[in-house]
Amino acid sequence: MKTLPLHAHPVERNIAHGLVNRVLSDGNTISVHDGEEFVTKRSNDAVAILSAMASTGSDSLIIRDPNGDRIGSVYLVYGNEPENLIADYSGDEYTGALCDALDLDAAYPEV
Repeated sequence: MKTLPLHAHPVERNIAHGLVNRVLSDGNTISVHDGEEFVTKRSNDAVAILSAMASTGSDSLIIRDPNGDRIGSVYLVYGNEPENLIADYSGDEYTGALCDALDLDAAYPEV
């Protein structure tokens, strides 16, 4: 699964895995919008979500709680400095804490 998202840098993959796994472990779902359309909607399947990511230069991840209420969004831009994958996120408490908690140092693979 570490080969997903397919068209992402290895560091971007690690960040994406951390983000997706944290959201899903909290019992939430993710919809992936690639800038043109939703390529997956309200999914709790990490492989499906990660497979849907990075098919374009950016993705918006829409996060919903178990009741289906939208609780946040994260905007990802691929191909810049890999540690800057998260370009923006909604200003709500959940998403702010989520993005602040990601350990970007841990995203770099061991050499």
